[in-house]
Amino acid sequence: MFVGIRQGGKTNTCAYFLSRSSLPYTVWDEIGAFSKIIRPMYPQTQRIINPSMLDTDAKLALLHQTCKRVMAEGKQLFVIDEVHQYCTKCKLDKELERVITLGGNKHIGVTCTSQSVRQVHNTIIGNTMHFFIMKTFLKPDVDWLSAFVPKEYVLLSQSLPPYAFIYYKLGGKPLICAPVKKMQL
Repeated sequence: MFVGIRQGGKTNTCAYFLSRSSLPYTVWDEIGAFSKIIRPMYPQTQRIINPSMLDTDAKLALLHQTCKRVMAEGKQLFVIDEVHQYCTKCKLDKELERVITLGGNKHIGVTCTSQSVRQVHNTIIGNTMHFFIMKTFLKPDVDWLSAFVPKEYVLLSQSLPPYAFIYYKLGGKPLICAPVKKMQL
């Protein structure tokens, strides 16, 4: 999961890793940001779905279709940009929940981006093993993330420069990583 403030480098860093990968993936590109900075190296197994021009109902229908396709295909990484658009603390989209909770049985990895981790459903955060923490300083976000990541690690993010991040694998030690250069096509 990539978390941190707006324009902190979440999408850019995730796109950087994807741009160097030969793994199959599907990216749900909520606002069209991924589409502007990367092109799949292997279009037959890597795709970016850009629903940004659709109305809410059409977008939700396409998300459900995409989740079902990812589950049917298996063996890939499913990236959901701005995941907080599809959940609250109390509600999680049914098709998205299915991928998150059952996708591992089909070798589906899930990664998400969110500006505000406190808005993301605990099913998503509770199934997260790898955190990429960009600058996070709002007390509610720090407190919420601290339920999953040691608070002292979250607080380290407050002094990070733009596009730098802390990588934290659940149960491990934090790695402070240099900024990823802003990507552009």
